Amino acid sequence: MMVRGPVRKGETLLAGLLRCGHCGRRLLVGYNGAKGDVGRYKCDATRSNPDGDPCISFGALRVDEAVGAEIVRLLQPLGVEAAIQALAQREHQSGEKQRQIAYSNDSGR
Repeated sequence: MMVRGPVRKGETLLAGLLRCGHCGRRLLVGYNGAKGDVGRYKCDATRSNPDGDPCISFGALRVDEAVGAEIVRLLQPLGVEAAIQALAQREHQSGEKQRQIAYSNDSGR
């Protein structure tokens, strides 16, 4: 299911991707702090009931760090494999160029 709406200001990693585990509504992201850059996820239930409390609300920093670390852990082997493949391809291309140069030098004689 696609979540509608663009990601707006801020640097939270999971903005627009999370849902409340209690009621299923989207988790909104609010920013506060001296520079307005400290993210906090909160249940969207307060939109329909402004006087009510959100089902859940939590700071974004630790969650974003944990998810980011897990993404890096899972993708790191793929990055290493891609680098190895790129090096092998470059060596192959270099070998082809050397063969072409050698062929050009031999046929010119």
